Amino acid sequence: MTAQAGNSKFVKTMNRQNILNLIRLSEEISRSELVQQTGLTAPTVSDITKRFMHKGLIVESGIAKSTGGRRAVTFRLNPEARYSVGLDVENGHVGVQILDFTGETVFQADFPYQGEVDFSELLGLLENAVLHAIRESGIEREKVLGIGVSVPGLVNMDTGEVHLIPHFHLRNVPLKEKLEDVLQLPVSVINDANAAALAEKWLGQARDNENFICVVGRTGIGAGLFLGGELYQGSAGVAGEIGHQTVEIDGPLCDCGNYGCLESLAGSQAILKYVKAQLKQGRKSMLTELVEDFEALTLDNVCHAASLGDQLALDVFNRTGVYLGLGLANIINILNPEKLLISGDILKYRDYLDRMHETLDSKLLGVQKRCCQVAYSEMGVNSSGRGAGVLVLDRFRV
Repeated sequence: MTAQAGNSKFVKTMNRQNILNLIRLSEEISRSELVQQTGLTAPTVSDITKRFMHKGLIVESGIAKSTGGRRAVTFRLNPEARYSVGLDVENGHVGVQILDFTGETVFQADFPYQGEVDFSELLGLLENAVLHAIRESGIEREKVLGIGVSVPGLVNMDTGEVHLIPHFHLRNVPLKEKLEDVLQLPVSVINDANAAALAEKWLGQARDNENFICVVGRTGIGAGLFLGGELYQGSAGVAGEIGHQTVEIDGPLCDCGNYGCLESLAGSQAILKYVKAQLKQGRKSMLTELVEDFEALTLDNVCHAASLGDQLALDVFNRTGVYLGLGLANIINILNPEKLLISGDILKYRDYLDRMHETLDSKLLGVQKRCCQVAYSEMGVNSSGRGAGVLVLDRFRV
């Protein structure tokens, strides 16, 4: 009897979740369409939608087109029903977004910081960002489902423990546990590339793709992998670390401890390191006029110089493009995805990546070229923070 009761409760929960997801995926949908798409009975669908209406999760959005009988009422999600907070930890800043119940960003802010931070300082930055966002947005705290945190490192999504953030030199820190203690809200932790992939699956160009890769290039380079419609994390939960594939045997030392990793040659910090070295060796560039101190050089400075035709800036992006092309070709040839989306800081210099596309063209197998679409994300450089907020919405159960 207990097993049957438990199974019945599980089935009811899954039915409710299925209907909520269908309403989310549709701009508007009627009860009869929900019956048709779920295979549930009309009374069951009616009971569930009434429950959602009572909880304020959905609202009536209009009247469906007539098919000969009485015109049906349509539903959509209520954007103001619940909210989530997405945090994005990156080298030099913490971004915060608040997402409404449909996944749209309704508040956004950025908190830069100087130098390296330890774990307690990172917790303080995250706490301040969340409290600032809730206060400034005017959203009722009771409507906040939880906090999602995107980090550039190895994460156990089940426990919320961060195994490693190379650029912060943080290892095995209980981020979920400590942040929940401070904020008294549920916390979910996710790798930044997985977060960007989740945002693309929910809201972006991959909504209709079952097998796709989202590559995020920032200080590090990682990939979120959706295989068979599910986020693939691997046996230890750390799949997708494409930035640590070797693309040059005798290459530079990477933060992970190995040599010649993709991100040590094509990550944002690698780009800046190469440009600074060239300038210190006396290479002529208009960057010497754009910045007074080479050590204060930013990726935006290099992108601006490239837009003005500066040869050093164009050369570094050509060099970066070759390494990116090699790395992306490897993962496409191995996984055979329908689509590969490029996100993160790479979007800032996408106009100067002809060499990346040329390398892809030369390294991909013919069948891979035909079946895999390579495209740039339309969500901008903040997709990881948005994906962290989406994770909270994705885990919401009714």
